[in-house]
Amino acid sequence: MSCLAQSMSTSADQYGMDGEADNKIFQRKAINEIERYKHIDEWIASFQNVYSITALRCLVKLSNARLVTLKLTDFLLYTRTGNADELRLTAFECLLEMTTLKNEVILRYFLHCLSTDPSPYMRDRIWRIFGKGLGRVAIGEKMADETAQAVNGLIVEQEGSTELRQAELARTKTIPGALAALKQELGGSKVLKEALWSAVKYALCNEREDIG
Repeated sequence: MSCLAQSMSTSADQYGMDGEADNKIFQRKAINEIERYKHIDEWIASFQNVYSITALRCLVKLSNARLVTLKLTDFLLYTRTGNADELRLTAFECLLEMTTLKNEVILRYFLHCLSTDPSPYMRDRIWRIFGKGLGRVAIGEKMADETAQAVNGLIVEQEGSTELRQAELARTKTIPGALAALKQELGGSKVLKEALWSAVKYALCNEREDIG
């Protein structure tokens, strides 16, 4: 499945008009097969849910190549308690591939799971994934490049202000620049402040219960 998704993603724009119809049919059949394997663990569980995990990663790759349209709910279902730990963690990673923590719904959901999940192992791993998400916001990995346009497979860079180019360079090359960019991106987020405070209060309540 991984090789198939990689092949489809890298060759998405390499077919001429003559082979376009056949290619579309092949893509549809391949995607349907990957979708089938995504659900197969619901009936007969594979070792560590390897079928579902691989299928989720393949679908994200195909979505990034604009070969399939996905919804966040397609991954949220797999993050719920009751699914296998590695499957849940893969779904959390896929959520960040599909969007960023600048999405207020995902930001609130991550912090909620971070503070309320009953498993210490899951809380630690979700925290690591959350940290990677913050890093991606800091360096602007998922930001649309407004200074470049693709023309016939070539990238044409438009002129921008010197200050803007310096800021973009700093956020990807230096830690202070990345921290400054992160503060600019999320520092004024009311959702982040409220979700963090809710997480802190939940942790304090649990600590008092343990003491009691």
